[in-house]
Amino acid sequence: VKSPLCVKLIDNGSVGLGQMFRYLNKLPTFSLLDAGRIGRTGMEVGTTNEFVDVEFDFEGGMWRTYELTCEEMTCLIHEEFRCDSWEVVPETRGIT
Repeated sequence: VKSPLCVKLIDNGSVGLGQMFRYLNKLPTFSLLDAGRIGRTGMEVGTTNEFVDVEFDFEGGMWRTYELTCEEMTCLIHEEFRCDSWEVVPETRGIT
């Protein structure tokens, strides 16, 4: 975080890190740094070929590490997606 205002807002909890770009009215630059699949062995590997232990629930899923950047701050984000993250189950309310 390069802006004293951003530091203050995050420290006092008035704006969450994920809301900061909207608060600043900035469209951040997205840079995908690495991505990969989470193998059946409970390990993940990406383009850097580094293995990291992962939870069993994420086995067969995917992960990505990316950066969101603007003049005031840079966010390094790592996300892990379960293998069923995109399975859409239709709502059955009122249907028998």
